[in-house]
Amino acid sequence: MSEPNRSAEHFAGELDLAALGDIPDPISKAKAPTRPAEVDRVQGLLRAEPHALTRGEVKRRRLVALGVSALWLSSFIATFGMRRGLESSVGPLVGHVLAPAALGALALYAAIARGRLGLGPRAEWLVGITVVAPAAFAALAALTATTFDTHADAIAFHAFACGGFAIVLGTIPMIAAIYGLRRVCVTAAPWRSALIGIGIGLASVSVLGMHCGTADGIHVLAGHVAPVLVMALLATFVVRRFARAD
Repeated sequence: MSEPNRSAEHFAGELDLAALGDIPDPISKAKAPTRPAEVDRVQGLLRAEPHALTRGEVKRRRLVALGVSALWLSSFIATFGMRRGLESSVGPLVGHVLAPAALGALALYAAIARGRLGLGPRAEWLVGITVVAPAAFAALAALTATTFDTHADAIAFHAFACGGFAIVLGTIPMIAAIYGLRRVCVTAAPWRSALIGIGIGLASVSVLGMHCGTADGIHVLAGHVAPVLVMALLATFVVRRFARAD
């Protein structure tokens, strides 16, 4: 025999009607969770600029900037040639050419990376790479040097010549960066602009290291590392005006 049907009153007695108040109404206009202030600022910037570049235009500009920079740096080697015996000089090849090239690529990647929510990398990462990249190059350049000439006249002349070449080499890529990296810095514009300058400076001294036959540690520190800091300072004030999004 089946159990007698329970009455509606019996079920109503067992049902806790007060608990139904805890169930959210799916069609109610509940208050949306608060969004980060930076997201609202980015959306406001996009709405305020009716002629914002499309993704295709941004990609095209960056490819043009990269191509112009690569062509300019390659023309230096094509004109002045590579130093003799570079392939057999493991220390200078690593410390004066490969290391700045890799660190420069890291700096440029950090500068233009979208990061979380398209706002770029975290500030502590930007500051860290800004400090570590030039310091790591200086340390590797010194460790892989063949000599340490302390003659003041030789240091002043050769360092001035190489430093000037490095800054000239970085000028065209910096102009290209202004064209290709327009409004890329939504946040932390000073640090990201400095990283752009560091990346360009490291790329320039890497190319310079292919030609410069001086593997002296003091010369490299004064004539190759110092221009990277100059390019970083220059980009902080010049590139920042075009790369920032506010």
